[in-house]
Amino acid sequence: MAPRIKVENISKCYRIGQKSASGNDPRYRMLRDVLMDAIKAPIRNLRSGAALGRVEEFWSLSDVSFEVNEGDALAIVGANGAGKSTLLKILTQITTPTKGHADLKGRVGSLLEVGTGFHPELTGRENIFLNGSILGMTRSEIKSQFDEIVDFAGIEKFIETPVKRYSSGMKVRLGFAVAAHLDLEILLIDEVLAVGDAEFQRKCLGKMDQVAQSGRTVLFVSHNMAAVENLCPRAILLDHGRLLMDSTSRDVVSTYLSRLGTTTGQRDLTDPTIARGGTGKAKFEHIELKNLAGASAGKLGMGDGIHFHTVVNADQEIRGAFINFIISDSRGDLITIIHGSDQGDTTFDLVPGKRQTVDCRLPRLNLHPGIYAVSIEIRSGYNLKAVDHVERAVDFEIIPADVFGTGKHPKKAQKIFLESEWSVTPV
Repeated sequence: MAPRIKVENISKCYRIGQKSASGNDPRYRMLRDVLMDAIKAPIRNLRSGAALGRVEEFWSLSDVSFEVNEGDALAIVGANGAGKSTLLKILTQITTPTKGHADLKGRVGSLLEVGTGFHPELTGRENIFLNGSILGMTRSEIKSQFDEIVDFAGIEKFIETPVKRYSSGMKVRLGFAVAAHLDLEILLIDEVLAVGDAEFQRKCLGKMDQVAQSGRTVLFVSHNMAAVENLCPRAILLDHGRLLMDSTSRDVVSTYLSRLGTTTGQRDLTDPTIARGGTGKAKFEHIELKNLAGASAGKLGMGDGIHFHTVVNADQEIRGAFINFIISDSRGDLITIIHGSDQGDTTFDLVPGKRQTVDCRLPRLNLHPGIYAVSIEIRSGYNLKAVDHVERAVDFEIIPADVFGTGKHPKKAQKIFLESEWSVTPV
């Protein structure tokens, strides 16, 4: 049986420091673009350094090859910048490869970015039919699935509202509902599902499992290792654009997690390559994990306390802000959320141009040994929308410790351990 997706020696190169004036592929530029480039070239080259030969090549993908058969679910795993999203954009023909080619047999539905494929001036209803027709569906086919799409997305009240007035979460819900419910042979899903709330993520994962079981082909990009193992029997691991491993999802996840290693307990969050969500009115600049003595710590013993220290800078005034620290295990399963608004009034106001530090201390962290991730977010008490959200902002490691003073440490499968008092009384 011929594979549903066949990728052969795909490579993608970007030139850093050189861009056409029009921003279009040079093969399709108009005469005016060529003339304007010629006029502006001396000034632009001096600014960019291109005249001095400082234009660099960046290979986002290098000789990636794999096949996916009909009815298979394949996960694509890798750190930020590994080339996952570039690969999906090539498969959906949003961008073209520098070398190699990809063959996809069947109609393709994709959800790569919030609002992709939506016309902002059209209503939700009109966009559903527009997307379906672009994918090759007949009007009757779309109509037969219309009610299910709207119900799944939960936007009944706003179905006649222009999409430009939708929140990012509403766009994600509608985009996923359209891609998952229409009769498509191939479904490509990127990490964009992380924008939705926890309840919607559970609905999406359930629907994706149903889609995979129905015989359609699924490519799934995610940092949630538990979802990868549950949904996809097979996975590939990308590292700096190269295909490092193609095996069972369990083996790929184990390799990926082992390569993460431990951290120094701190991270600069001003790096522009860091993926983040939120309105952007304020941003985290730095995060550091410390022990309760105040020393930076990427490793903590079982039962040790932890001190979260972060720096925030605001572009706009935000009143009633608070911070949440979200702890997950190495597979992406949620352990706990330390809400900045739970224990008394811990909200604060952010002033444009002024940096503020925020500190939170936990007297004991009763986690079993392993690698854990801390995601952070700023929210406002007035509309509760995320102002800034950084997934897996920093990692830390819990190492074995004689936490109970018994000469040994708990060795159980559960994620946390609890302290207890016991008594035995003869009857």
